[in-house]
Amino acid sequence: MPVPYSVIATLPDEPTRDEYVAWLLDGHLAGVLRGGVFPTPESFLAYLADYAPPPRGDGLARFGACVMFAGRVGAVLVGPGADA
Repeated sequence: MPVPYSVIATLPDEPTRDEYVAWLLDGHLAGVLRGGVFPTPESFLAYLADYAPPPRGDGLARFGACVMFAGRVGAVLVGPGADA
């Protein structure tokens, strides 16, 4: 089952928000999506180790002084008798 992952960025003001959204749309999101879907926890850990450091470093270099980032990893829960 895929591994859900999200990043929440808390931005201090509208100018920073506008710059951050432009950065996301101007290539960061496309780069993250090239990393693929994470079908297993192991593939997600491999992504974090092998692919994530450069885009993370770029985001921290651009916004680390004023933006708070929080990553979240979840799990998909399927109840008894539910279709997976």
